[in-house]
Amino acid sequence: MKITHDCEWRHVEFQVDDWVYIRLQPYRQSSLAACPYHKLSPRYYEPFLILAWIGPITHKLELLANSKVHSIFHVAILKKCVQGTKVAGTSLSDTNVEGKLIVEPKHIMDFHWDHQEWKVIIEALVE
Repeated sequence: MKITHDCEWRHVEFQVDDWVYIRLQPYRQSSLAACPYHKLSPRYYEPFLILAWIGPITHKLELLANSKVHSIFHVAILKKCVQGTKVAGTSLSDTNVEGKLIVEPKHIMDFHWDHQEWKVIIEALVE
């Protein structure tokens, strides 16, 4: 049992003012955006600054004011942000109150009216 623990265990230390990614599981976090395919959902969320060292395994991060996630994290779910590298992820602020992704179009490229029986439907092509 000790051999297995030693193989999987890693010593992690972060300092104040380091940048780290947060690894969250969207299917376990109800405050994150809902994703229809959990295996394809982002694992790491944008780099955050470590504000305070609370203990050997907990750190307080600088989160956005509108994020619904607690600001204190265990070191096991943090990943050091190496300058010059980019981890595929998303922002915690991309969600609204219901947890849906906020998508804002740049501009409307084209639109047309579709007449179906007693209804008029407007369809738009957005970028």
